[in-house]
Amino acid sequence: GSQETSTAQFKAAPRALRESLLFPYEAGSTWATAVYRRGGWDMVSKAFTKLPQSTEQIIHPEKYFAYEAPLKLTLPELKLQLGPTWKWIDSDVNGEWGLYLVLDEYLNDAAESKKAAAGWAGDEFALYEGANPADIFVAQVTAWDTPNDAREFFEAYLKRTWKRFPDAAATDVNSTTERGERHEWKTATTRGVLELRGSRVVVLEGIPEKANTTALLNRIWHQG
Repeated sequence: GSQETSTAQFKAAPRALRESLLFPYEAGSTWATAVYRRGGWDMVSKAFTKLPQSTEQIIHPEKYFAYEAPLKLTLPELKLQLGPTWKWIDSDVNGEWGLYLVLDEYLNDAAESKKAAAGWAGDEFALYEGANPADIFVAQVTAWDTPNDAREFFEAYLKRTWKRFPDAAATDVNSTTERGERHEWKTATTRGVLELRGSRVVVLEGIPEKANTTALLNRIWHQG
């Protein structure tokens, strides 16, 4: 029947989509139970007017109780650094849950990915499309509770990159500056960079061949 068809379609959907659809039911139920234990049905009712501000507050109810607001990060316009044929497509926030899914797509280790995504404080990503729609550039800026949380994400994302592009590890260039640590990689089809500065991490993937990586990074960091 239709239920069997829906179940088959759900199982065939990408993992990230399946887990995102289940998140409100599974994590939401656990969160609602924590709210009830904290303040009974009165607190559960009040939660409808004091909604969680992030998936982090769902995953970690104590952060909802403290109402630890996420940092609002904004990426600057990057068309000048990318080139005239590139156009902005979309910007959004991954959140702790979204970054867990991004990491675990290639790490395939839920415990490791969740640990690396914990400590999230805020993020934003932006998508750009080149003259050829197959050319996609992604910029991400992430903020973390502590420099140690940022480093955990930084190292996990680097590991993700090597698993996604096995040949990138051989071309990975690691450089340390007064401001932080940078890893650049290149494959036959793409290049990217990962930079850690204090409690923030910037990721650039699909960097155009003619674009200057340092100019892109400087533009983002200067934005603050």
